[in-house]
Amino acid sequence: MTKTNSPISPTAAQPPVTEDGFLTKRELSLRLKKTPRCIETWMKRRYLPYIKIGHSVFFRWADVLAALKRYQVN
Repeated sequence: MTKTNSPISPTAAQPPVTEDGFLTKRELSLRLKKTPRCIETWMKRRYLPYIKIGHSVFFRWADVLAALKRYQVN
């Protein structure tokens, strides 16, 4: 893989989704342009589905999109 000298790294613009589609809380907050605290609030209110193992929290991007679509106003 070749490195580019781009001033904007892929993680700064939008973090890449891993092959299995999992994102960390930080990656999700960057992707949705929300603070990690906002993501935590949405988790607490059960707006977002997540997987928790010990202290690790993961999100499936497809599940997050499906959950957000429930709040879409037409």
